[in-house]
Amino acid sequence: MASPRDKEAFDIVQDLLDRTDEAFFAADMPVLASTLHLPYHFGVGSSVIRIETYEELVAAFDWYRTYVTDLGATNCKRTCLKAKFKTQDVINATFDLTFFDGDGKVVLAAEPSETVAMYLGLEWRFCTSDSKTKIDADFEKPVRDEMNKARQR
Repeated sequence: MASPRDKEAFDIVQDLLDRTDEAFFAADMPVLASTLHLPYHFGVGSSVIRIETYEELVAAFDWYRTYVTDLGATNCKRTCLKAKFKTQDVINATFDLTFFDGDGKVVLAAEPSETVAMYLGLEWRFCTSDSKTKIDADFEKPVRDEMNKARQR
């Protein structure tokens, strides 16, 4: 049975995951950005991208959203599997991320993935996320290309 403290960590992480899900397909970047701390380390598959600016965040998540939309995904669900306080202001958590089409059929599923949430100022935010999503594309190069374009604007 989880301790009350572990339950609190779980609830904090699930709330952040739910807000991330709602913002992802709606392309609501201000809400998505409110769940993440910059710089943010974003891992997908075997690639890890360090996102330093809001513009880079928009570019990276636009690419990712386009990729899964092209696969037929119209919705996603991140589910916290476990969460534990490492310190009073750091939570280590494991979650699943699944993408669905309009009929609720799984388009892309992930293995359990890791994330770290930190209490920064007055709110909790994710600082890093390592999604084990198996994608059939070179994630790193196109995302870095889009981020580089965003830097030049």
